[in-house]
Amino acid sequence: MRTLLWVTVVVVACFLLPGCATMPAPTEPVGEPEIVLRDLCVRYGISCIVDSNSQVITIQRDHIQARAMVGSNVVVVNKDKLLLSSPVRLSRGVVYVPADFKIKVISPIFKKTSLEMKGYKILIDAGHGGHDPGGIGGLGTKEKDVVLDIAKRLKRNLKERGFSVAMTRETDKFLTLEERASLANQKDVSLFLSIHANIADSSRVKGLEVYSLRTLDPKELKEAIDPDKYRQSFSTYQMKRNDLTLRKTLIDMMRGYKDLHSDRLARQLTHEVSIALDISHRGDKQAGFYVLKYTLVPSVLIEVGFLSNRAEEKNLQSAGYRQKMADGIAESVSRYIRMYF
Repeated sequence: MRTLLWVTVVVVACFLLPGCATMPAPTEPVGEPEIVLRDLCVRYGISCIVDSNSQVITIQRDHIQARAMVGSNVVVVNKDKLLLSSPVRLSRGVVYVPADFKIKVISPIFKKTSLEMKGYKILIDAGHGGHDPGGIGGLGTKEKDVVLDIAKRLKRNLKERGFSVAMTRETDKFLTLEERASLANQKDVSLFLSIHANIADSSRVKGLEVYSLRTLDPKELKEAIDPDKYRQSFSTYQMKRNDLTLRKTLIDMMRGYKDLHSDRLARQLTHEVSIALDISHRGDKQAGFYVLKYTLVPSVLIEVGFLSNRAEEKNLQSAGYRQKMADGIAESVSRYIRMYF
């Protein structure tokens, strides 16, 4: 059984003191040095558990939870991964955090501050491109063209809602799956949406599909948590050099967060977009697509319809329909973020 270091604080007296219930959110003093994490937890009445084996730190108040780990400057807190100015440090059994830990982690836990939508960056991936047309419908419609147009419309809609938005491609160019996943793993990306159109053997098959990552078998999982796959991503983080165990633990921690929100978002998108466009859907599904397997942020792949179905191909040829599709996706994503973050 793993040994756990418990630092659980319940400040009952706080509720007996005048004005304590309206205690302002902590602010970050200029030039403040490292802070003892235990002192922060005592001061603000927050539960903190340090796993002495994995050195993962779990901080919780009510239903808001943050997770960090010794040796890394990455913190996963409700909305997304946050980056501290320096790594969390353990010395002689005492956990130290940088000064900005208070404003970046403690404040959101206290619900006294809220991150603006523009701080939530969404990366939109228009599938295929360049010499790779993707699927081609009976009327000659190319998947790469349809999904790029929807992606551009989706970007405009999300930016109007205040989000920070980027695209893997904005022109008819080809990117490898590795390049797409690498862009999704950049430190400022919060959510990855990959847009595709479907092809089936039967022309009768139709409907929207939204995919999240399926459960991986042991061999796939070993490959998916291989730090070499995320070499470029880790280069942007402040971490102990050549600490393979730390990197694998961090990847596993981030994947747990990713899988939870990917599954939830896929279900919501499937339901809400099909209603918004009054179209059929084939349910939220799970698959082992590369861009779902090798990304460390919540990621879904949206199949907007079947080009092999004549009616859906005609729909996707319509600019008005593509706009409705983009609007439906944008509204569902925005609603999801308001609900959970």
